[in-house]
Amino acid sequence: MIPTSTATILLAPIGAFDADILSVVEKMVPRTFGLPCRIGPLLDDIGFAWNAERGQFHSTAIIAKLSEAAPLDVFK
Repeated sequence: MIPTSTATILLAPIGAFDADILSVVEKMVPRTFGLPCRIGPLLDDIGFAWNAERGQFHSTAIIAKLSEAAPLDVFK
């Protein structure tokens, strides 16, 4: 795949993740997508998106907050 952008892919883990796993994913992303990758926090908590009636998180709300918090140089 030829990169069509100079954007970076940002891995933004929410909660606890094994650092070794994140490191492997960070190395695999450029090989797979042809774009640079880095790891960085965007959201500390996703409780705002909990829907008790459905018993699950509202993914659209989480994605919107991630998009708002993402730096300008990352792929959205």
